[in-house]
Amino acid sequence: MNKKLHVEINNIKGISSLEIDMPLKPDVYAITGINGIGKSTVLSSIAPRLVRPINFSMLRPFDYTDDSFISFTIDENTEKWQPQTNGRWTCSTSPTLNLRGFQEGSITKGTRFSNTSSYKTYKKLQRVNRHYLLPADDFVRENLGLILHNNKNYYEKLFRIDRNKAEQIYQYRGVPYFLETNNHLLSHFDLSTGEFLLINLLHLLNNLLVRTNNSEKLNLILIDEIELALHPSAIKRLVEFMKNISHRYNVATYFSTHSLEIIHALPIDNLFYLKQINDDTIVCETPCYPAYITRDIYSHNGYDVIILVEDDLAEYLVNNFIHKINLDENKRIQVLPVGGYDNTLDLHENFITDRILTESSHIISIIDGDVQDIVRKKIDEDKLWSRIPNNNILFLPIESLEKYLKVQLFDMHNYELMRKIRDRLFKFQTEPNWFEAQYRENINTKKKHDAEQNKPIKNDTEYFTNGKNLFSILSDEYVNNGGKKIEFRKAICQLVIDYNDYTSFEQRLGTALQQLFH
Repeated sequence: MNKKLHVEINNIKGISSLEIDMPLKPDVYAITGINGIGKSTVLSSIAPRLVRPINFSMLRPFDYTDDSFISFTIDENTEKWQPQTNGRWTCSTSPTLNLRGFQEGSITKGTRFSNTSSYKTYKKLQRVNRHYLLPADDFVRENLGLILHNNKNYYEKLFRIDRNKAEQIYQYRGVPYFLETNNHLLSHFDLSTGEFLLINLLHLLNNLLVRTNNSEKLNLILIDEIELALHPSAIKRLVEFMKNISHRYNVATYFSTHSLEIIHALPIDNLFYLKQINDDTIVCETPCYPAYITRDIYSHNGYDVIILVEDDLAEYLVNNFIHKINLDENKRIQVLPVGGYDNTLDLHENFITDRILTESSHIISIIDGDVQDIVRKKIDEDKLWSRIPNNNILFLPIESLEKYLKVQLFDMHNYELMRKIRDRLFKFQTEPNWFEAQYRENINTKKKHDAEQNKPIKNDTEYFTNGKNLFSILSDEYVNNGGKKIEFRKAICQLVIDYNDYTSFEQRLGTALQQLFH
């Protein structure tokens, strides 16, 4: 098959505009680029179209705007998917494209966190009854050993539980795996991140391709940054393994990655390099030579401190704090958005238990202020994240940027902050009464919609419960004044920091970083 899938992405997460042509010829390919450019977003935009039934609910409401869309074209046939006001996505035509497959592998957004959100389920799996254990299929067991240790017998005592029993007895939706070591059973949630991710991937490959000889005609596999948890030698073996799978079962495999091992293992025609240009558009360059790609990607190597945060707005806030008080003097700091406080702290603990960082690197987490009580309760009462030192978990001095702006501008009518935003960010077109006018217009629109749907009319402030709608309105107005969305996020973070006195938090952050090196 020499067909190509043309994908157009508009206003999804951090991607304002991107078009990419992806070969569907059976082989292994890599989508690469610097951190935050949108590699994972490309995969997340395609993944909903691969599953059956088609399910765009994988994309969260704050991942897109009213004018977002994702279009897929093969030959002359195009499907354009757009979000509706009810949160559902619809296609402009009847979906007929031959696209089937799955996504797996993300260390921060993958399936590692989908079932462990239930602490009771996790504890039940730790006390599994051996009577229900079945030997893991040879495909999973042997290839796990070959990829990770170059030894197919390394995981001889790998077991699983039947899917139905797992749900009936342990309320676990999926197939849990267990490794026996020293007469003790470890669930796959207690194994290393690399082992966990590979077990999930091999299980899917076994069920969807190997056992059925690809009877469902899958043609696309997406693997998201799995190399973050693997040793370089294991990455090389994984690439060769996926090449064999791709050719044997007639599927195209795409890695999102900045792994040197993957980049150097593939021909230049199979490398897709995402790059941002001046108009805030992301372009895809292919073919690409490895040296051209890695000159940008690996300019960030060798960080002394990794700071995990919940999202990109928290990333901007923390970076502004760091630069404001010169915390990055004589050290290199990377702020990494993960997604949700529980995922952030789970990943933090994984970094510690799996020894993913080098000995010279250190890690802390900074969580949004609105969940401080919840996190403290889970630490103190549920004993979660016990391997993370208390001093290495900080909380932002505001609930979250969106909630802060919502409370200040719409709940409290902070006219001083309104004026500062207008004067600094909306200089050219925005009238002084714009905030109040936008507030009333959006509230009235939502009230009218509720009335048409025979829903009860709520109080005004209830229509901006989390601030994300407000943030989108402010961002759009910034664009109307000639700015770019990505610039707005940075500018509003800087304005909020300048407007408030966060000395206490800045001191705590400085102290936390100092303690890492003593």
